[in-house]
This record gives sequence, structure tokens and C-alpha cells, in this order.
Amino acid sequence: MSKLLILSIKSSLVLLTLLFTASHGQHATHCEAIRDDCSFYLCIETKLQCGPSGYPLASGYKYCDAFLQKASSFSEQGKNWTSEVRFCLQDSLVKSSMTLTLSNVVYDVNNYTCQQFERIGYDSHIPCYNKVTPSICSLTKEDASNFLVILYKEIFNGESWKVGWSQAKRCTKAVYAAMVEKIVDRVKWLAG
Repeated sequence: MSKLLILSIKSSLVLLTLLFTASHGQHATHCEAIRDDCSFYLCIETKLQCGPSGYPLASGYKYCDAFLQKASSFSEQGKNWTSEVRFCLQDSLVKSSMTLTLSNVVYDVNNYTCQQFERIGYDSHIPCYNKVTPSICSLTKEDASNFLVILYKEIFNGESWKVGWSQAKRCTKAVYAAMVEKIVDRVKWLAG
């Protein structure tokens, strides 16, 4: 069975569970960031309905789940970093909603457009990559490589490229060199 089909089946089952749960009063008004869990993005998708190419499913859930599935390939430090970043990315979206509430704008995820949610999502990456201790710049070469292997299909996406380039400028030359080396290796592999 292809990975895409498995992801589609898994997403459908979780969405059905979330719809059932929401119809019975739980999580009906907001979506919560839960440590080491990706259902936040599925909850957001049920509210925004951005579709399979929208940020909640195509980026948020897809990569959240990919990092959970590949956790064993990371060192303990790398596992901790990916866990903390995963939570930070979700929590940043929740907190951006709270900021709107504090500014006397009533929070309702249904008032977000898919584009606004995507912008907030991508804007949270660099702060989360660096806020978590150790930061992305302190990952071992192996963990940095594992990180890039999971994201290699996304690297040349316009928003991901901007995030990656901005982050690379923040890191030491050693981490930057490892990132560039991995990108070159992937490009060679894809071309080969």
C-alpha cells in the first residue's frame, strides 16, 4: 500500500473521530496543541476545510506525523528537539488566536482564512526552531540530516525555502554546510 494511501486512510479515520467528538461537545470550540500528537492539525482542518493541499493537512499534519513516525532515527537530543518543536508549532497557532482575543477580536478559527492560517504557520517555524533548547543550530550532523531527509520534498517549496534560507543564515557554518551537503546529495539522488 502506498504511503499516500495509508496517510489518506489514517487522516480519514482521525477526521471521522474528531467530527464525532466535536458533535458530542468535546473540542467543539477550539483545537488544542497536545504534546507528541498531531490531531491539532486535523481538528483545524475540520474547521477551516482547506482541503488536501492546504496547510493543515499538506504541511502541518503531514510533517508532524512524519517526524513522529521517524522519531527512532533521531538521537535522544534530536527526539527532544523534534518533540518540543512539534508542540511549539501547534502552540504558536493557538497563541496567535489568543493574541487576537486579547485585542478584542473574538477568536473563532472559522474566521481564519486558509491563507492566514498558512502564513501564521510558516511564520512560527523559525522562532520555534530557535526557541527550543537546544536550537536547530545545535543539532548533531546526523539529526540535522534526518531532519532534512524528512523535509527533502518540501525544501524547494517557496515558503519552505524562505524559512530554510533564513534559518541557515542563523546557524553556524558547520550546520549550514551539513544542510547544503544534504541538499546537494538529494538533488544528485533525484537527478540520478
